[in-house]
Amino acid sequence: MTEDTSTASDPNVTGVLDINEKGFGFLRKAKNNYLAGDDDVFVAPDMIRQNKLVAGLTLEGPAKWTDNAKARSRSAQLRDLISVNGEPPSVFAACKPFTELTSTDPTEILTLESPSNNHQQQTD
Repeated sequence: MTEDTSTASDPNVTGVLDINEKGFGFLRKAKNNYLAGDDDVFVAPDMIRQNKLVAGLTLEGPAKWTDNAKARSRSAQLRDLISVNGEPPSVFAACKPFTELTSTDPTEILTLESPSNNHQQQTD
């Protein structure tokens, strides 16, 4: 049996999204070197699909914490998005996915050598 211990104002959490092959994810924290930990926040598959989220994004939002008396553990689930990579979710939604970007070739030639013809290695 799960007991709800959330308050009217759930605390905001921040973490890097790690998505499981089953479609759900967790927010990993820097203090754990982005490895799985007991205080990781669950991100539902519906939220990931609806917002077109991908692994590696930094998410921030309120989390609903619950206590599981039987398992003697505490878990959290992300309820809403406040920011994606520091921007509002609407700004992230307007961005094209990396795979859909068009590459452009430079038109200006960059010279990477010095103007002198002295090719000897200089040492001090």
